Amino acid sequence: FKGIPAFIVSAGPSLQKNIHLLKEAKGKALIIATAPVVRVMLAHDIKPDLIVSIDFSKDNRIHFEGICDCLEIPLVYPTRLASNVVRDYQGEMFVTQDMTGGLTGWLKGNWSFKGHISGGGSVAIYALMTAISCSCDPIIFLGQDLSFTDTSHVPGVHLCEKIQATQEGQQFLWVDGIFGEKVPTN
Repeated sequence: FKGIPAFIVSAGPSLQKNIHLLKEAKGKALIIATAPVVRVMLAHDIKPDLIVSIDFSKDNRIHFEGICDCLEIPLVYPTRLASNVVRDYQGEMFVTQDMTGGLTGWLKGNWSFKGHISGGGSVAIYALMTAISCSCDPIIFLGQDLSFTDTSHVPGVHLCEKIQATQEGQQFLWVDGIFGEKVPTN
């Protein structure tokens, strides 16, 4: 994918404003979706080229409900991905060496080193490192908000919840948004 643009699609609330534009990128760019947003994309008749997921928790399976049979969308994941996702996903899968946790046991002794993808702490960072490893250029983020609107995520994502910046027990930091307005973040 050297020199091919990549779109990394995350589940931030701003995705709702511009998800329709992704249709124009199909066939012209690599579209990499984070697992939580895939159902939203499919509902808009947009099929990503890759799905990435990193969560080792068995609760990660919730993001794959109804899409485990997406045979034409490859899943890219590190060795630590939740085993129930690996077991149930029926499409093509590419497991990557993740050096943050290191390889151990049988895998370390029997899997030749071919490079690695360092993922950091979020699936969006793992998607970014996947795009970089694929030599994509430029790399464009959609739905990577780093702040909240009235919801935590784009509607249709399992994690989506209403946000009120004055919620009791919530500590929000107010920062300048891209249009100069103040927006809450944590």
